[in-house]
Amino acid sequence: MIFGTREARAALGKFTSDKCAACKKSNEYVFYRVTKYIVVLFMNLIPIGNSYECECIKCDDNLPIDKKAGRKLAKQKFGVENSNQNFVIFFKLFVVALIIAAAIVLPLIFVKPPISPQVLKDLIDEDGQYTILNKDADMVGILTIIDGMKQLEFYDDISKYKSETGKVFTQHKKYEEVFTVDGSHLVPIADDFGGLVDENLIKVQRYYYDIANSTYGYYVGVEDLSAIVYTDVKAVYPITVYNSPEDIANYKLIVFNEDGREIYARFELIADGTEVLSDIRVIEKADGLDISETLYIAIANSTDITFFGAVNSDSSANEFVEFIMNNSLQIGYMETYTYYSGTNVITGIETTVFDNAGNASVSSVNYTLIKKDGYYILQEITPSA
Repeated sequence: MIFGTREARAALGKFTSDKCAACKKSNEYVFYRVTKYIVVLFMNLIPIGNSYECECIKCDDNLPIDKKAGRKLAKQKFGVENSNQNFVIFFKLFVVALIIAAAIVLPLIFVKPPISPQVLKDLIDEDGQYTILNKDADMVGILTIIDGMKQLEFYDDISKYKSETGKVFTQHKKYEEVFTVDGSHLVPIADDFGGLVDENLIKVQRYYYDIANSTYGYYVGVEDLSAIVYTDVKAVYPITVYNSPEDIANYKLIVFNEDGREIYARFELIADGTEVLSDIRVIEKADGLDISETLYIAIANSTDITFFGAVNSDSSANEFVEFIMNNSLQIGYMETYTYYSGTNVITGIETTVFDNAGNASVSSVNYTLIKKDGYYILQEITPSA
């Protein structure tokens, strides 16, 4: 269709209600949002309205939902997915507007192609494994080339997500390339599909992908993004971890972001309302770059151990520093970083881990770096024998 109207149907997730009137067997349905578009040059371009419907998972019977009730259900039960659909529509309109503006104002300027799997695969041809970063030092792909055969073992589709409160997050969706008789395809990495990251680089939601239903959700994260408390001094995140339907843990993550240091303190929330310190992560900074990271684990497994100057979620950054200095906390790991000159691209990591006896084990990873077409291409240096 060159011009006209067309409907696009998007599954937002599952919900339960009364038993299906058709099959009388199931009360579980898939909720769909149907958007009607004006089609221009084969593209679903301008949205002109939404409707809603549900489908029984047993018999596939389809039932329209009243528009007002559908909007309410989409907002209350499928807020993230519904907002994502809104963002996709807005982004399409924005891209079209940019293309039209460029065609009118800058007809003679060549536009650099946007990031895509093929763009990444075209960056390099020699055999090896390469980690590819964009200009912001975000890892966007891992490319393996064997006998000239290229495969993206990892591809990160990065976009922006705006919450209902107007807060902007960075959304990551991870894919891997598989080859079939029909050619190559990008498929979601099911167990670690991606996440939603805020301005403090905290992954506020970590996604999984439901292959059977082609939907995704989170198993670690903040259920209500508006519940995150941001102040000039610190940020507080209420985080839930769904280990299983029967094993659900709740945490409170406290983040301090200072000029020369970042502190991340994690407290487990017990059913009786008490907080138990789990660990403290400290990142030392210089010239805006992370130079080292240390994880301190709060373990008091002996009656002889007493913590001096106990801390809680209301403590200040200095109180956490003093707590670390006054107590012999177990160190989970220590890392130091080196960078490519004049950038925030890490080219060397030295990691120190400790066993139960306190003995240290040190390992390091170093990379060569190539700059090409606005990307940083890293390759691990293999230690000589």
